[in-house]
Amino acid sequence: VLVKVVYAGVNGGCETFRARGEFAFASNRESDSGFALGAEGVGVVAAIGSAVEGFAEGDAVCFVGSGFAEYTTAKARTLWRVP
Repeated sequence: VLVKVVYAGVNGGCETFRARGEFAFASNRESDSGFALGAEGVGVVAAIGSAVEGFAEGDAVCFVGSGFAEYTTAKARTLWRVP
């Protein structure tokens, strides 16, 4: 699911660990392709894959992962509808 990010959650301590590659994020130190920042966010579904059920373009959702991006991709199981 492609999500256009509208709001990002900010957790300064967690983002510091991600950026430094500490604790659970140690693999970030060796990443050649970079890594996403932002643990969670709220946005609008911009596009869905053919196998995705339960979501449609335009749905407001909250998600886990890549909250500091303009757009992010997420598995449907990590999305929740925002009323």
